[in-house]
Parts: sequence; C-alpha cells; structure tokens
Amino acid sequence: MLPMEDDDDAHEESAGNAFQTALAKWRDIDLSTLQSQLDKQGTEIVEAQKDFLVERKELSTKTKLFRKLPDDEKLLQVMSLLKGINRHSLIYHSLVS
Repeated sequence: MLPMEDDDDAHEESAGNAFQTALAKWRDIDLSTLQSQLDKQGTEIVEAQKDFLVERKELSTKTKLFRKLPDDEKLLQVMSLLKGINRHSLIYHSLVS
C-alpha cells in the first residue's frame, strides 16, 4: 500500500466514526419524546397566560368597583384588593422568569 492510500483509509475510518458518533447522539436526543414534552410545555404556557389574563380582567373590575365605594366601605375592602394585586404581581413575575 502506498502512504497516500493509508491516509485515505484513516480519513474514511475517522469520518465513519464521526458519523457513528453523530448517529448515536441523535438517537440519544429521542426527538419524538422531546417534541411531545415541548408540546405539553407549550400548552401549559398558553393555559397559564389565559388564566393570567382572566385574573387581570377580574382584578381590573374589582379595582373599578372599589373606586366607586364610599370611604368607610373602602377601609373594609382594601385588604382584599391588595391581596388580589399582590397575587397578580406574583403570577406575572413567575410567568416572566
């Protein structure tokens, strides 16, 4: 064998090894399982966003009603409104991060 033929064989063998390694990595990824997991996570995110918007509208309505209350009634309702605002804020920050 000539030295150049040895180099070609070595190159083909390393290319074959690289291909086998890449193929093994691709199998390890398990694309179908990954895709179903990502689909599930995407659905959960969309549902959380919908829930967030519904709660946001409810809080807006409660705030508008709170503004119309007489002052003595506001003192009784303020803690409930603040709890709603705080909860909404916590949900927003959990969705953003």
